[in-house]
Amino acid sequence: MTTQDIDLVAEPAPIPTAAIPTRPRRRRWSARVIGIGVAALATLLMCLGVAVTNSPLATADETGHLDYAVQVWNGHLPVFEKGVQIKTSAPAVRPPVQWEAQHPPFFYALVAPIAGPLVNAGHWIAANLAVRFVNSFIALLTVLMIAWAAGLLRPRDRGGWMISVAAVASTMGPIVFVGGSAYGDPLNGLWCAAAVGLAVLVIKRGMTVKRAVAISVLSGLGLATNAQFILALVLLVVVSVLVVLLQSSAPVLKRLSLAAAAGAAPLLAAFAAAGWFFIRNKHITGNFSGAQPVWTEEHLHRHSYSLSQVLHARSFWTTQYSLLRHPLDGRNPQRGTLYTLDTRVGITLLLVCVAAGVLVGLWFILGAGRRRDWRQLGAFAAVAAMLVLDGAFELQYSMGGGGSVSRYLIPALVPLCVLVAAGLRILGSRGQTVLLGGYLVICWGLYSAWLVRQPHPGGDTLTGAPWFLVLIVPPLLVVAGLLVVAAHARTTWSPLRPGLLPRHGARSGEQRAV
Repeated sequence: MTTQDIDLVAEPAPIPTAAIPTRPRRRRWSARVIGIGVAALATLLMCLGVAVTNSPLATADETGHLDYAVQVWNGHLPVFEKGVQIKTSAPAVRPPVQWEAQHPPFFYALVAPIAGPLVNAGHWIAANLAVRFVNSFIALLTVLMIAWAAGLLRPRDRGGWMISVAAVASTMGPIVFVGGSAYGDPLNGLWCAAAVGLAVLVIKRGMTVKRAVAISVLSGLGLATNAQFILALVLLVVVSVLVVLLQSSAPVLKRLSLAAAAGAAPLLAAFAAAGWFFIRNKHITGNFSGAQPVWTEEHLHRHSYSLSQVLHARSFWTTQYSLLRHPLDGRNPQRGTLYTLDTRVGITLLLVCVAAGVLVGLWFILGAGRRRDWRQLGAFAAVAAMLVLDGAFELQYSMGGGGSVSRYLIPALVPLCVLVAAGLRILGSRGQTVLLGGYLVICWGLYSAWLVRQPHPGGDTLTGAPWFLVLIVPPLLVVAGLLVVAAHARTTWSPLRPGLLPRHGARSGEQRAV
């Protein structure tokens, strides 16, 4: 595996080191760390708010996920027909069968030492909360990973850009509300964000042995966590093969061999880590996914639909636009004024930001194309490909009778957050700070309104946590928002920072946007 990259285009002349004062550089770096870190901590705070206020085992899916972890702790994998095995001392939403049994076991093995002993001792609420807390921390890591992946796209004001993306990620329902629940999906989101970041890194800086190993390890972890990671696996394999073919300086035959090895390594790692489980699914259910279409059609009244039927279904599109909506499951909303406001404002805000992000993205793509910056164009293509792959998965899943839920967009969180953050940059350097502040006021404000509306009998939440702990979340979010906006302004308003958009036709000696 070669470690040498070929420069596909001439690199712009760097700004002399003497021209950049050391003190402002340290300040910008500190502001970046503060902004991203506070956005990630705000995510953790919001996830914990969800974790302690939602009723224990609030959905049949959550009960199934927790039961899976307990069964792993007890030494066996769950079986679809046997249903959930955990016993609860109070009513909980229980699925009629163990329909989480089709998922690979890595996440459940990770939380089994926490959930298993607690449930076996009769502390099922504590077990539920403990797994929710683990997922809350995973959500924090996911925000950091999304910011890292987006930062590799390297616009001019990288610090402000990464802060924007981290702040946007903190508002996404699939991160906050799934991260505050005992689902297996948050870990898949972390791996998918890392996969997009690695793909961009390899495109921009070339393939090395260390990066090939990282891709292989990630492929094994990802597929052992969730079958949906196969979308990220496809991206990693394609990028690995193309990068070696296009950037290697080796002779043709050796280059082809290296490309084949680079593509085969993640596939082999994924099969070694999770192949046995999918073969087990095939043996038990007749298909590798472990789905039970006959049972689903008979008991849940789900049927196959044509592509046209799915695309014309209002529920499909409202689910896709519910990324900023606060109920955990958009199909079972909390009715009332807050729900109506949350839905309309959230969907409108998302659509406006995404539309603006597409315009800004097209401008950057145009600039990279005029400069013939193939690496940058490849990085944009890799990020966009993840959104296309996940969209195709959602369509195929819905056509097969599966439900449409916003958490199925978790693999596409990096491109979605990038689009929204790009949309907030459409007014230029100072305007983007104002837009980011307004965006956080709306999203974190609606979250706070949702939080304080949750049931709190006798001064305690439904999980037994003291209600006053929940009431401190909104003011802390106000402080977090002020810090994020201040850090963003610090990194964006510096006189050393050029404008938002690249100047086409600039001379080779001038600094250009990357």
